Amino acid sequence: MNEQHKTIICRKIKELRKQYGYTQLEVATLLNMSQNTYSDMESGKTKIDIERLYQIAQLYNISISELLPPPPR
Repeated sequence: MNEQHKTIICRKIKELRKQYGYTQLEVATLLNMSQNTYSDMESGKTKIDIERLYQIAQLYNISISELLPPPPR
């Protein structure tokens, strides 16, 4: 995953959290992780593996593809 893709994914995750009115702590708790770990994921400081993407997609009742950047044209 390149930096641009990581930035897009992190931005989408943050936007979804805010759209649903969750705090970072609430999402972290729902995903069984610390708030610091979630914050690092959301800010791009740590990589997000496919399993976490799946959990996040389930939390917001969306497909993983909605978290990913659009395919190149």
